[in-house]
Amino acid sequence: MAATSPASVCQYWKRFDLQQLQRELDSTATLLASRQDDSEQSRKKLIDQSREFKKNTPEDLRKLVSPLLKSFQAEVSFLLSHETS
Repeated sequence: MAATSPASVCQYWKRFDLQQLQRELDSTATLLASRQDDSEQSRKKLIDQSREFKKNTPEDLRKLVSPLLKSFQAEVSFLLSHETS
């Protein structure tokens, strides 16, 4: 492992733009928060639509479609759990 001279460390920190990094982090955090809000709104809408579907669809048709809906719900839940981790 090569030793790092104090002068090279000083030069690195002089070139390091902490303010630019902070702007980039702020921008990324804002974007992530917005996407999370959008995702939550979409999820709530899907829940409402699922409830309406269950109320307005004959039971025999619901039984046919149920495995498909459960697969979609599982995928959405999986994606949300990985989005926030």
